[in-house]
Formats: sequence, structure tokens, C-alpha cells
Amino acid sequence: MKKVIVIGCPGSGKSTFLQTMIYSLINLYSPLQLNVYAIDFSSHLLQAFESAPHVGGVMNENELEKIDKFFNMMEDIMIQRKTMIGGNYSQYVKVNGYKFPSIVIAIDNYASFREKTDDKYEKILWEISRDGAGMGIFLAIS
Repeated sequence: MKKVIVIGCPGSGKSTFLQTMIYSLINLYSPLQLNVYAIDFSSHLLQAFESAPHVGGVMNENELEKIDKFFNMMEDIMIQRKTMIGGNYSQYVKVNGYKFPSIVIAIDNYASFREKTDDKYEKILWEISRDGAGMGIFLAIS
């Protein structure tokens, strides 16, 4: 999986898709292979995964400071991984094993997220969208 964008009208199953995807991933991979971070500006259904060992955090619209810290952390991780990996995560894993896990960032209700954060994170999200797969960082957005 590289990038996933789920589009549909209200009630069409976008949040359910994200839940199903996260559930499937945490059942297929160990926490050493996969970390998930969820930003839920929708129904807060992703909160159900907060206690899973794979999940580094579930953030919602009332936790803007936590979201800010998360994206600062992601910027640091991207810098570290660019230096260590050089842009080919899958090749790195084949040669070295899982020295650090893949990261999936799931954002539920991206329109509300953008509105309530005043597009503050557009730059880092575009960077992750463009370069993240090569560093083992993936986006799933509804």
C-alpha cells in the first residue's frame, strides 16, 4: 500500500473502510513491523484502536497540540529515515530486516481536518505523499 484516498458521500462507509484497513493491518503485522497513527475528525470510531500495541496514538479535533507534536515528530522521522534509508524502504527491509517499523497515518474526514487546522500541515502531508513510501511512511485519507 502506498497511498489510499477514500472518497464518498456521507454515510457511504469511508470511516468503516479505515477501521477495516487498520484492523487488517494490525492483524497481519507485528508492532515491530508496523505503527499506526490515526487522526479522527469524524465519528471518533478510530478511537477503538488506541490500546492496540501497534497504535502510537489516536488524535481528534480537540487535541490540536497533540497533532502539532505528532507532525513535528513525523518531520524528524522523515529526516532520520532519509539519512538511513536513502529512499528505498522495501530494499532496506530486505537487506537489514525491520530495524524500524512502517508507519501508517490514517486521517478520517480530511476536509474537516484541513478546515480546523487552517491547512497548517499541508506541506508535511504533501512531503509524505511524495516521498513517504520510500521511507516506509504511508497515508490513508478519507
